[in-house]
Amino acid sequence: MALGYIAINRLQTTHLNRKFDEDLKKAAELPSDIFVPNKNDFELLSNRMNVMVARIITRYLPWFNANFSDCVTSHMLHEYSLDSSKRSVLINLGVFDVDPSSTQGAITIYENLQKYIQSIQDKPYTAIVYGDGLSCERGNDAHRARVNGLNPWERLEGCEPAVQKFHKEMILLQDYFDEFFKGSSAADKGTLNHLKNIFNFRQVKSDISDNFNHAWELMCLVTEGYVCLLTMELMEMADKGDRPSAAPESIENSSVDDRQEYLQSVVSSVVQNVWHHLETESLKTDDQTEPEKFCCGEDIEEDVILCGAGRIVLRVKSFTIHVLGWILTTSLIIGFAVTHAETRKTPTLTAHVIKISTNGTTLNAWTWQTFQKAIGTVDLHANRQKSLRAERNLSQDQLLTSPDFKYNYSRAITWAGLNLLCRRDAVREADGGVMMSHWKLDLVHFFSTKHQKYVILAHRLLVSINGWLPDKLKHDFIYNRTVNYGGGIGRNLPMDFMNEILNRLFKDLLDSAKGRYTNNTIQRCSQIVGPLGEALDSIFDSKVIENELYRHRRRNVDRDLNVSGMITFLSDESLFLRTSGRHQRAFPEYFHNENPKFPGKFQGKMKQLSKRLDKRRRIIVDA
Repeated sequence: MALGYIAINRLQTTHLNRKFDEDLKKAAELPSDIFVPNKNDFELLSNRMNVMVARIITRYLPWFNANFSDCVTSHMLHEYSLDSSKRSVLINLGVFDVDPSSTQGAITIYENLQKYIQSIQDKPYTAIVYGDGLSCERGNDAHRARVNGLNPWERLEGCEPAVQKFHKEMILLQDYFDEFFKGSSAADKGTLNHLKNIFNFRQVKSDISDNFNHAWELMCLVTEGYVCLLTMELMEMADKGDRPSAAPESIENSSVDDRQEYLQSVVSSVVQNVWHHLETESLKTDDQTEPEKFCCGEDIEEDVILCGAGRIVLRVKSFTIHVLGWILTTSLIIGFAVTHAETRKTPTLTAHVIKISTNGTTLNAWTWQTFQKAIGTVDLHANRQKSLRAERNLSQDQLLTSPDFKYNYSRAITWAGLNLLCRRDAVREADGGVMMSHWKLDLVHFFSTKHQKYVILAHRLLVSINGWLPDKLKHDFIYNRTVNYGGGIGRNLPMDFMNEILNRLFKDLLDSAKGRYTNNTIQRCSQIVGPLGEALDSIFDSKVIENELYRHRRRNVDRDLNVSGMITFLSDESLFLRTSGRHQRAFPEYFHNENPKFPGKFQGKMKQLSKRLDKRRRIIVDA
């Protein structure tokens, strides 16, 4: 069964062109830049991150709270903020008694939805059907199954599937948990799993699907705590209540403009510290063959050593490697290379070796074992712990060049958490332009992490708003993709999340029947959910719906206390002070990289998907 509802558009788009005609652009002819984040996208993200950081430090750090609370942007307004603050009109359609995960079920649902769609000159006035990734995938399957229909209604052209934000948020959070949450890190101070145990988030597991709210709350706690710790480190504050040592004299009594300028300088330094660079130029070229990478980009007739950290160091195409030192004995061989990358100011030390050229023969040494066979050593310590012990026996000069993996972990999890907060804030404000910008960033992430379903959906969304669909649908995609159940600024919700709320309430009503219900009972319960239920019982709205919205609109009542406790607990760890040679035992050589492993394949994938969309349009009889 599937529950559906209609939301009346708060921003009217009926005056815009709705026709599918020859003026529409082909997806394959659209510029490749529409899929790649640009300078404006990074500026939008940076500006929103600055606001997130300002809100955090003025809430949890007493000196900033006392002197800069009036300098914080409470809502990031945009052109349609007033329209998005209006309460949404929701019309419950009840339950469709079909399997929504099947193509036939999706066809039946779309046929039922088309009953509510207007007809103009015997053609449907196409409306957008929002849903999660699976719903959109089945919707696209339904279109393909009916592509040979004799008229637009049979081809289901009245419904245009579009992906929503809530389930995308779940996927992003799951990806970050896969990266930062390990069962073996429970004893590593400052890791996600360690803080989960300290602050008693017992429900949180590595799989967040069954405990999303608790996992989200834990991620917010860690992010806000780390932002405060980083601010204290940068501002040289020994305690959270201290005054920054470099703060201008009498800044507390200065004008609002001066205080805003100082606060902006603080939050900008925090954001710049955690910012992870995404290399976009390599995403703009279609290069299906990944070239060999040589020192300085040149093939020289000497022994060559390349770093084998894979995604860890592939931030630039060319880099220079200087051999720092070899330990060659009959019992141990470890190669350390200092990598001077174009995007790094300080060299980093890595103990990975994947390729060595000796006597004109190139040997692939992907593991320590194969490397041992290649060079003929008697005993090679491939074990990670033994390698780390050998690293500790290096000279002090060599250790000064080794990276701080604990610092890397702290920066990365702060960066990931701020990204999640920025995306949710854009949804709450219903800022369509920023949400589309985030989709471009997330498309690269989905490509990198091999979320093929969401690569397809994100590609289709970006193509649709850049000329592949009429202007009417384009503006609906951008500006009519949220609902505001209670009204008010900053209280918007993704449409798929609103459906999750109604679906949960529907199931709760069915539970009250104790298993004894008919089809009429099911339909009656589904219709009672939502606006009709409010008219029947005003307490229902205040006690149930408000409780659902509370967890997603306001911060947890215990978070203030938890963040304060986290700051005190980790203040002596100096997590954001570079200290060479540090690492978490569960994350011994941790780097976070925003760049895909094979960026040259990105545009090829986009072209393939674009041609597929154009092919569907060409075989429509009378589009």
